[in-house]
Amino acid sequence: MSQEAFAEKAGISVNTVSRVEGGQTAMSIEIFKRMVETLDADANELLGERASVDEQSRMRNTFLRVRHLKKKDQELILRTLSVLLDGLQSRE
Repeated sequence: MSQEAFAEKAGISVNTVSRVEGGQTAMSIEIFKRMVETLDADANELLGERASVDEQSRMRNTFLRVRHLKKKDQELILRTLSVLLDGLQSRE
């Protein structure tokens, strides 16, 4: 959706949308509320407070697959995941 279409649907100015999207200005609660409603989104998800439904489903499916593996294969997956996470967190 273009900034113009979004702004019109949300009832805010294109300039406001552009500045918020570009990180040039903070938005008011009212503007945030309008954006959430226009996007038909979950506010927590937009704020990064909660994993999306798709992400949760993907994680759940992956863990179910691991759960059905032999114990030694589960351990291998968990050790590998631990090493990967340690490596990613050390880069932060």
